[in-house]
Amino acid sequence: MMNIRIGHMPYLNAEPFYFSIDRERFEFITLTPNIMVQALNEGKLDAGPLPLVACFQMENIIAPLGDFCISTVEAARSILLFAQRPIEEMAGCTFGITNETTTSVQLLNVLLHHRYHMRPKDFVGLEDKHDAFLLIGDNALRQRNPKLSYPHCYDLGKEWHCWTGYPFVFARWVVRKELGKETQDYLRDALRSSLEQGWANLDVIAHKRRDLDMSEEDVIQYLQGFRYIMGSEEYSAIQHFRELLYSLPAEAPRAAQRRRITNL
Repeated sequence: MMNIRIGHMPYLNAEPFYFSIDRERFEFITLTPNIMVQALNEGKLDAGPLPLVACFQMENIIAPLGDFCISTVEAARSILLFAQRPIEEMAGCTFGITNETTTSVQLLNVLLHHRYHMRPKDFVGLEDKHDAFLLIGDNALRQRNPKLSYPHCYDLGKEWHCWTGYPFVFARWVVRKELGKETQDYLRDALRSSLEQGWANLDVIAHKRRDLDMSEEDVIQYLQGFRYIMGSEEYSAIQHFRELLYSLPAEAPRAAQRRRITNL
């Protein structure tokens, strides 16, 4: 059996998947979500937790790996928008966005257009001048408190859930279709075993993650806010988000996002 190259997402919310997986049998490649998209697309990676929007775009070369996912039940706590004023007053404003993933950015786009019925002026990089900015993952956890000049903080998972009643699926585990069934089955079994052990040992994960300025109890509560196996609610949520995403108007912010995807 070939050596399997799997993407290691370097965020706390993905750690239960990697808790006890055999690092001699699998080659771990640590990549942020957008770079993982590129690696899978170029055949430099065999499997990994792929951002949901990329799953839509790469259906010709990837297949879901079982029902494994990274989904928030309600609040995400690590997909945070910091704004200078209330979101209802942000029409025509510029949003600084992370370059780590497209899914959270497109969730923001969907919420702005469909929930708040507003048109942002543009999406720009975090280094550019902006009226609000979006962080994800461990960076969001480290900077989770509102800022003096950006006093309004919005959890996009909570915004989505309050609006739709659905969880939000940020990523799904996928494999390249060319990977043989025997190898896919082996990886699926290894992930299932590692996830079960990780979920049973959240205290061990919490003890190791003191770099986030969170108590062990906070880390455990944070991880318990996620689902890692798709159920009927997750499938319905994906379909609903996909419909909303593809009904967005072809405006400048979305065009900028398409360029960002192309340039991965």
